[in-house]
Amino acid sequence: MFFDKQPPLHLAADFGLSDIVEMLLKAGALVNLKDNASKQTPLQGVSWRGHCDVIKLLIKAGADTNSKDWDKKTPLHRAPENGHDAAVELLLASKAQVNSKDNVDQETPLHVAARKGHFVVVQILLDAGALVNSENKVNLCIKLNSNLYVSLKGQVPLQNAMHDDVVELLVEASSFIPSGNP
Repeated sequence: MFFDKQPPLHLAADFGLSDIVEMLLKAGALVNLKDNASKQTPLQGVSWRGHCDVIKLLIKAGADTNSKDWDKKTPLHRAPENGHDAAVELLLASKAQVNSKDNVDQETPLHVAARKGHFVVVQILLDAGALVNSENKVNLCIKLNSNLYVSLKGQVPLQNAMHDDVVELLVEASSFIPSGNP
């Protein structure tokens, strides 16, 4: 089982057990220790789950808000995946880098929030200075018909957006409007 390989602080943080997290930190648990499986710190896992009380404890104890896991995702990449707007605000208030790119697709937290359709998170990231025209490294090949393919290389968050309200928000914030011409 995956959880039997996790350090105690990671487990307590993942499950939102703030009293146990506080006890472990007082006992000297390493707040920036990376697990063996994904190289995540406790802050990365709890950011994905959105337990803000635990996020506050970890940050107060000196958690690195810009720590990167095995694929170079930061806690600020993890929180938008599930639309945890309060977690995003906490991380940004603690100097998380809003335009940090991951190692897999060179995506920013804004790419993640746009793709997942989390309007409030997109707005928070834009207000914090997220670069609306930052390109990722995703390469798509789309078959239009039996003889015609279109290749798209590098997309901005607007091209990842799947929800109308997020598209509208990104269009308003952007000077880049895709022309539709490959």
